Amino acid sequence: LAVAKGEVFGLLGPNGSGKSTTIKMILGLLAPTVGSVTLFGLPPRSTAARERLGYLPELSYLHPFLTARETLMYYAGLCDLDRKTAVSRTDELLEMVGLAEVAGRAVGGFSKGMARRVALASALIGRPELLVLDEPTSGLDPVSTNEVKTLVKTLAKGGMTILMTSHLLGDAEDVCDRIAILNHGKRV
Repeated sequence: LAVAKGEVFGLLGPNGSGKSTTIKMILGLLAPTVGSVTLFGLPPRSTAARERLGYLPELSYLHPFLTARETLMYYAGLCDLDRKTAVSRTDELLEMVGLAEVAGRAVGGFSKGMARRVALASALIGRPELLVLDEPTSGLDPVSTNEVKTLVKTLAKGGMTILMTSHLLGDAEDVCDRIAILNHGKRV
């Protein structure tokens, strides 16, 4: 399996097919039992590879008492961005995900769709070359699903490489350049 620079690649399959396990291997959280995984020609656990990677998990656990702005500033600190860059990047991302108007509200009061957009912005704070999205529309209503898909298409138009998992063919058809279908851990 190879994902080319600048493409949106979808991993599809039913629950239990191996999508999230594949993501965990890409992130370096699991080691493959057969074969190998490289990111940018580097081992996934290397700091150099991780610095170039953004990740949106299927379930995002945001600190409910932090505002959207504070959440992004927190992640900017984890990416070791200096204060000026962190503030600029936070403002840019809040605007991009359509949350600039509510940047001062605690994320604990956000709808699921709004929280998902904060989590997506958090994954983008370090300007990753590869963005990994695990079931980015899972549990969202149709309007929020469309908002997330629009954001993915915007990022792709900007040249970002994106790997996303889904079990919904329609979502993949809307945003992916190529797909692979997994079943019981094998590409079918």
